[in-house]
Amino acid sequence: MSGGLVAIALAIAGVASGISGFGFALVSLTFLSLLLDVKVAVAFLVVHTLSVNVIQIFSLRQHFQLRAVLPMIIGAVAGVPVGVSLLKSVDATVIQKALGVFVVIFVLQQVINPGANKTVNSNLVKGGVGLSGGVLMGAFLSGGPPIVMYSLKAGDNKYQAKVNMQTFFVFSNIYALGLYLFTGLLTFDLFMESTKFLPVSILGTFFGIRLFNIMSGDIFRKIVYLLLLCLGVAMLFK
Repeated sequence: MSGGLVAIALAIAGVASGISGFGFALVSLTFLSLLLDVKVAVAFLVVHTLSVNVIQIFSLRQHFQLRAVLPMIIGAVAGVPVGVSLLKSVDATVIQKALGVFVVIFVLQQVINPGANKTVNSNLVKGGVGLSGGVLMGAFLSGGPPIVMYSLKAGDNKYQAKVNMQTFFVFSNIYALGLYLFTGLLTFDLFMESTKFLPVSILGTFFGIRLFNIMSGDIFRKIVYLLLLCLGVAMLFK
């Protein structure tokens, strides 16, 4: 494993997440899955995603509203174990190709239908969004897209949408971390290797948060989406 390439991937992912509030695992896993077994890459990233989410929710603490995201968290309780089970039992090649399909579909959805149309604001819908996000979180540490799409369609401002995402991610990441340890996906050696790169993720996130506070993230997100699309296609045919 090339330490330089891993650091670059984590730095880019940190900046992307700091700006948009999501995408850390999606960006970094797209890179790392080209260098590592997908299962190892997912377990490697869990400490990073949790750290990034804690930093961001602290930076938005004045906008924190647990009630707004609680149904999603409840949905994630059921979804995360399903995702972890898939990661544990499904062949890594299948997971990689599934992730490639997921990345391509996600990016195309953002390009074709980026609008923020209103959606049904009910606890049942939020629970379903949390369930799907939980499955993706457990399997790929990438539960963001369902939460992001719901927040955009609900018409939340950027601060409220971002803090809702971080609240969901912090809970589901802690949950996933416990399950990864319990199932043996995250070993002590892998944990120690992962923590060596933690400063890179943290610095990238702080830089992204600074950009989030002073400028729109639209242009940067378009660049990230294009890169994800290219790498997603590459993963499909690797």
